[in-house]
Amino acid sequence: MTDPILQALRSQIDEIDQQLIECLAKRVQVSTEIASRKRVVATPVLQNDRAAVVSDNYVRLGQRLGLNADFMRKLYRVVHAESCRVQTETLNS
Repeated sequence: MTDPILQALRSQIDEIDQQLIECLAKRVQVSTEIASRKRVVATPVLQNDRAAVVSDNYVRLGQRLGLNADFMRKLYRVVHAESCRVQTETLNS
């Protein structure tokens, strides 16, 4: 038998995970739109200056909310890699 408090907390985690996944799906959609625009204005997928600013923002916001800086850097790398993959796929289609 599962503890009811533990079960309620896990339900909260499940709801938060669903929200995270929905936000990531929205981000991918915007990345697709960005790729379409980059095609029009002849801009490369990877822009190192922009990537550095966004990475710094992840770390700064995460730390402000009590999250580990290394975790935030890793999270950014994964999210950014997927964004680049989606944009490259969009540009090549």
